[in-house]
Amino acid sequence: MKVFIFANDSVGLYLFRIDLIKELLKKNTVIIACPNTGFWDELNDCGCTLRDIKIDRRGINLITDIKLFRSYLKYLKEERPDFVIT
Repeated sequence: MKVFIFANDSVGLYLFRIDLIKELLKKNTVIIACPNTGFWDELNDCGCTLRDIKIDRRGINLITDIKLFRSYLKYLKEERPDFVIT
């Protein structure tokens, strides 16, 4: 199965969810969409497929948020995951 993970920070994802990711990788393909804020190589070395997404974590611009949402939809259409974790 294919699992898609959306996150707003690759550091937090690696530090707090790496055990979950490694467990998922045992039987699934894991694709992660998040900004490259660190630990990018470590996530890649685990066997994940990485997609870089630009996120303004503190922004309140509606246009920027719509662009982000559209990029999410684009990745979901391309990958067709079985599960999505946000």
